[in-house]
Amino acid sequence: MRLSNVSVVLAVFLLALAFAPSGMAAGVAQTKAADVIGELRSVTCEGERLEDCRSDQSAELRDYIGKRVAEGWSKKKIINQAIATYGNQILLAPLKTGFALWLWLTPFVLVAGAGVMIWARSAAWAKKPAPPKKPSGKSLESEDAYAIRVAKELKDFRF
Repeated sequence: MRLSNVSVVLAVFLLALAFAPSGMAAGVAQTKAADVIGELRSVTCEGERLEDCRSDQSAELRDYIGKRVAEGWSKKKIINQAIATYGNQILLAPLKTGFALWLWLTPFVLVAGAGVMIWARSAAWAKKPAPPKKPSGKSLESEDAYAIRVAKELKDFRF
């Protein structure tokens, strides 16, 4: 009895192992297609991602991308084909070349510039000399004149 249970388990394991690569390949193709579709904008649903749009044309484009992935096309080749057909506006993110590269770099340049300015100002403030202290026991001349005048007016003041 025990030997037949072991042989059944072994047979099921070998059968599962035989069919695993084809199932895994289909999963990899679906993942790759989803990755490409995730980078594209819908041509018919304005402002929506291709994967979110439910129009017939978007469904056809998703199917087209799935077929190209199944044929072995690379992600870059599929995206370049989509750009050639629909233009740069099909991309969710702008290209990282030319003027668009400046758009990608501007936030980092601004943050770095602000950091340098903050560092420079804090270094200047740290090196700034402390204000001179008043001599202890003696007041400055202007304060003396003011104190004398206040004392005189208080003396002359009548209730």
